[in-house]
Amino acid sequence: MPTPPEDPPPQASGALHIHFALSFASADVLSLGRPTQGHAGKTEYLRKQFADLNLNFLGLQETRADNGATHIDGILRLSSGHDRGTFGVELWCNLQCPIGYFAKKPIFLEKSHFNVAYQDARLARRILVSIASPHLTFWVLVAHAPQSGRPMQERLDWWQTTQSLLEETIKPEEPVFVCLDANAPPGACDGRRVFTKGFASASGTSLLRDFMDHFDLCAPATSHKHVGDTATWQSPDGLSGHVIDYVLVPSILFEAVAHSQLLEQFDLGNTVLDHTPIALELTWDKTISAARPPSTQKSLRFDRQSIASTNLSSDPFHSMQFRIGPPVLMSISISCEIISSTA
Repeated sequence: MPTPPEDPPPQASGALHIHFALSFASADVLSLGRPTQGHAGKTEYLRKQFADLNLNFLGLQETRADNGATHIDGILRLSSGHDRGTFGVELWCNLQCPIGYFAKKPIFLEKSHFNVAYQDARLARRILVSIASPHLTFWVLVAHAPQSGRPMQERLDWWQTTQSLLEETIKPEEPVFVCLDANAPPGACDGRRVFTKGFASASGTSLLRDFMDHFDLCAPATSHKHVGDTATWQSPDGLSGHVIDYVLVPSILFEAVAHSQLLEQFDLGNTVLDHTPIALELTWDKTISAARPPSTQKSLRFDRQSIASTNLSSDPFHSMQFRIGPPVLMSISISCEIISSTA
């Protein structure tokens, strides 16, 4: 959970200091809405653990729950629905966990800051959400790619459709974070997407890497910033572990990643050994002019075309966009739509 810096860096006269911290986790839970895996009350069981870990965001795959939204105990839950009892993805946000501090006062997200821009009408493998607060604007995609046993054309179509969705919905300057069950290992080290050697490749790796290349995303779990084991999925016989789940972040923000690890203490409530959540936190500081409050600052740009020439070590958040005003997409109705679940 972010805390205000004890000793903020020196500031010029009339400058204001904002300390940001965002945390994301991603996990394939096998089921929420239909208790074929785990136990009754699984949603509530996961909700409490999520809150206790003080994470901001949790992307879930294979939820198999109904479409809709709830706000229970400070946790906002957005569900894509399911495909005839299968698949389903969700984005959870802990609205009681600050995203940072301004003048040592916590900054919180609110329900009105969230807009579901897209969710699959069929297959239920993607949900794309815009978060637009007075201090910070960004996107989160929760997605579940087809597994390696599916025909290559089907898998290629899914990745191309996902790419088109982001191209048509998100402006090039807007940052997007991806909570993803890619069903594919990361592949070889290139120092930009994958940061260390020794990761496997498979038939789906090129699809994942093409997607990362196109949107200039990286996998911090493959870097020195990750602590501990990296295998997010165990084979059914329990004899081998594989890296197939990710929290992907814009490459320009890699230097802001403070920590990455598996959440082995997060019990997904399954009766079989399967996925382990992957999580990371980003932290950064921003100094703005006190002449205008944060909500009136000019938007800062995030230009993917100029990323290659950017000095990441100087100020990785110099181009993060701050947006003012109401969300641009139709708000979800938190009070009217109730998710049917086992909670």
